[in-house]
Amino acid sequence: MTAAASRLLPGIGLVIGSASGIGRSVSFAFARAGVAGLFLADINTKALKATGNEIQCELPDLKVVTHQVDVGNEESCIDCVRTAAKAFGRIDYVLNHAGIGGNQKPTVEQVCAELQKFST
Repeated sequence: MTAAASRLLPGIGLVIGSASGIGRSVSFAFARAGVAGLFLADINTKALKATGNEIQCELPDLKVVTHQVDVGNEESCIDCVRTAAKAFGRIDYVLNHAGIGGNQKPTVEQVCAELQKFST
C-alpha cells in the first residue's frame, strides 16, 4: 500500500486558531493523520510559526503553510481562505477555533451593536 493510500485524511487541512490550545492540537492531529497539506492560520505569528516549524520537524515531507489572520476582520478572513485555496488548489477539512472576545455581560444586557458583530 502506498503512503497516500494509507492516509486517514488524504486531503488538505485548514486550521484557524492553530497557534495554541485546541487549534494547535488539531493541527498536529491532522498532520499525523496524513493530510496531504496543512494551512495554519492565527493572529499570533510567533506562536503560529513555532507550531508550523514543530510539525515540519516531525513530518518533513508534509507541506505546511502559515498565514496571519485576524478573525475580527472580514477582509483578513477572506484573504486567509483565498490564500489557502491558492496554496493547495483546494481545502478539504476546516477547523475554526479562533474568535473575537466581547464584553462579559449577560445576553439580555448586550447592546444590539455588540451582538451584530457575531451575526455577520
